[in-house]
Amino acid sequence: MVSLWLIGIMVGAIAFGYLADRFGRKRLFLLTPAMHALFAILTAFS
Repeated sequence: MVSLWLIGIMVGAIAFGYLADRFGRKRLFLLTPAMHALFAILTAFS
């Protein structure tokens, strides 16, 4: 599980770094807490 978590962090950092350069950092900084909230709610329902 920890290995998957670390791989997810690595893939997310690469992907969000590219997207931040392409679409702007402010949008991605606003998207990140929204995604966190969405997945926290989905986790509560699981």
